[in-house]
Amino acid sequence: MRILSCAKVIGNLFLVSVTTVRLSAQNDTLRSQTLDEVVISASRQEQRILEVPRSVTVINRDKIENSVYNSVGDLLAKQQGIYMVGANQTPGTNQSLFMRGSNSNQVVVLIDGVRITDPSSPNNVIDLSELSLTNVERIEIIEGSHSTLFGGSAIGGAVNIITRKDQKSGFHGFAGIQAGTFGSGSGMLSQQVDVNYTVINGLYFDASFFNQNTSGLNASIDTVKRGKTPDRDGFRKTDAYLKAGFRKNGWDAMVSFKNSSQHADIDNGAYQDDDNNYVRFTRSLWNYQVVRQLNSHWKVSAVGSWSNSKRFNENDSSKISATRYDGSYSKATYLGYLSTNELQANYENKHLKVVVGSGVFAEKMSFNTYYYSSLFGGFESKTNYDSIQTKAMTEYVFGQAQLRGGRDNKLGLTLGGRMSHHSLFGNYATLEINPSFVLTKSSLLFGSVSSGFNAPSLYQLFDLSKDVG
Repeated sequence: MRILSCAKVIGNLFLVSVTTVRLSAQNDTLRSQTLDEVVISASRQEQRILEVPRSVTVINRDKIENSVYNSVGDLLAKQQGIYMVGANQTPGTNQSLFMRGSNSNQVVVLIDGVRITDPSSPNNVIDLSELSLTNVERIEIIEGSHSTLFGGSAIGGAVNIITRKDQKSGFHGFAGIQAGTFGSGSGMLSQQVDVNYTVINGLYFDASFFNQNTSGLNASIDTVKRGKTPDRDGFRKTDAYLKAGFRKNGWDAMVSFKNSSQHADIDNGAYQDDDNNYVRFTRSLWNYQVVRQLNSHWKVSAVGSWSNSKRFNENDSSKISATRYDGSYSKATYLGYLSTNELQANYENKHLKVVVGSGVFAEKMSFNTYYYSSLFGGFESKTNYDSIQTKAMTEYVFGQAQLRGGRDNKLGLTLGGRMSHHSLFGNYATLEINPSFVLTKSSLLFGSVSSGFNAPSLYQLFDLSKDVG
């Protein structure tokens, strides 16, 4: 992709940067991290990166705002230890994350510490192209098993997308516009606006909007020279985000709502052009968080989310040549529902950090499909899951203790455990043992032994066609 121009507005400051400068700065920025930076995802409480006995990468706000990427998936694809299928390809391509050799359904993706998935997908994995970078404060990447803290889907690691909160009192804004081309006859234009208003008494309000339009793309190649000009596909995406919160006197509470929508024209593969095939996806997501700092040692919190998503795919009769059509029609609607509710308590002193908690993770999916072919006098096929109870619930308790001792607290030991009850698979436990030793001010030696159990997706459990092929 060649970026033609880029301009961003931060408050009252207007910045224009040359493409080559932006790209080289981005490459350098993504390699650097501050060792004293505080992370949350590794232990469900704040701690310095050097105290975390894991491989940790933090992509902070400055790096995000100065990047040329529009989705979380495209940004993560540039990180070491991560392989992102579908990133930096035709907009609208599914983006699946693989970390340290683990499968895409073995890496947990979180928004403000709460897991987000797509229950209607075959392996219950979120398409990361769905997540734009609007209103993102930072992204924490923790490599290695975190099953005791985040469940079986965190066998390979965890990616926590943390949204913005309060700022200094007053009004703050950020605006960006990006334009580019993918080659002859194609174009891309995206706009982003983030605003924040923070009241001196601790109240704050955030609002964001992101819009992207791409046209003139073609993912197919006419290798047999059928004489038909390939269809030029397009992609449209919008994200709208609202948040209200309060941070003062030991309280940290917020509620947020996000609505995502995207429409992608697609082909039937690298060599199969299709004029009338598209996928439309929408999701509504509610998040909440209430945290209370009781004293210098104890903190309690409640977090959760509710989400519903809809994916619709329609493929009308396609033109094969100037006089021929394939005579087929298909459409499918996939629905997914998620809810998470957790309670958590944290204790901390000079030599000990402890987190204990419990929660409920519920998921449900449904889909309807229809297919018609004019071959052999006409053929129809229908699938309807509305009458099947395609749902599952996981109840769990977890705990983790980090002990530090020895000279200058250089010796560390992390012990963790999780007990879960799946509505179909019953009880199962996961464990974690993680010793560490601080070698220097900028280096840490650690090892990890852990276990995990990842339940099958709803599609794998209930799909009526799963025995066919």
